[in-house]
Amino acid sequence: MGGLPMIRLSSGERDVSGIAPVMRLGGTLLPLAGRVRVYGCGITPYDVTHLGHAATFVWIDALCRVLHAGGAEVIMSRNVTDVDDALLAAASKAEVSYDELAAIQQFYFERDMAELGVTRPAAEPRAHGYVGQVISLAGGLVAQGAAYERDGGVYFRGRAAALRTVADETAALALAAEYGDRPDDPRKDDPFDVPVWQPSGQGELAWESPWGPGRPGWHAECAAMALHTFGPAVDVQAGGGAADVVGMKKKVEAMVHFDPQRMCRPQSPIEWRIQPMSGFPEDVLVHRLCFEAAAVSVRTQMTFTGFV
Repeated sequence: MGGLPMIRLSSGERDVSGIAPVMRLGGTLLPLAGRVRVYGCGITPYDVTHLGHAATFVWIDALCRVLHAGGAEVIMSRNVTDVDDALLAAASKAEVSYDELAAIQQFYFERDMAELGVTRPAAEPRAHGYVGQVISLAGGLVAQGAAYERDGGVYFRGRAAALRTVADETAALALAAEYGDRPDDPRKDDPFDVPVWQPSGQGELAWESPWGPGRPGWHAECAAMALHTFGPAVDVQAGGGAADVVGMKKKVEAMVHFDPQRMCRPQSPIEWRIQPMSGFPEDVLVHRLCFEAAAVSVRTQMTFTGFV
């Protein structure tokens, strides 16, 4: 954020009764009694935006607009995960640096969001600028007993968070594997544990840390960025499918455990999973579709596909 003040949507007018309106989101009542902090799980910029990606951000934008219309002051943060194994692999294949590929794909993403009328977030933290915060997060979690160090890596104990989200252990493990959490990693105490900090091998991207050269784990980046933006509490955390919700829960748990000022533990935010689109082939590129059809039509159909 660089110390600059965030741009916020101003709050709308209250009902003449003075009673704050209440909306239901994901089966949970959300009183619109003032400021609403929304954290949207953003992109890993290694490829162009297709409809499956774009629908998530259109729906999050629609949520923020509804909250604003209901009288809430909405502060929206949407991260960019520009340090990630998928990005590093794509950059290596393309024979370019990871930050060059990320910048190119970020440009295309912002173009597509503008075509769809998605409001720019108040904060847009990029993971490469928060490596120091991830190291602090890892150290704090170890000190709290919520994580452990092994072979140059730091692992967050994630079983409770995963099973609170997906009660069936077999299904939860399948989602963990699908989402790159590597449940078969032999360095873990438990297959649901996730790396907050992971060691880097020879020639891999690395930063110095108390545990040796390495790089952030995926969940840790979002937790560190959300902590920096909002402090240890978020009202709504929104993302994609079921696998993303498991990741969201682990990020929230990490934020709750890491509390260097010994503040009261925050209430868990509403976790909002975006329903997969119906009637759209999700791998169609946004820019191509907006070229062939009116962008407002594309956005309208995305918005009213449905929420969970």
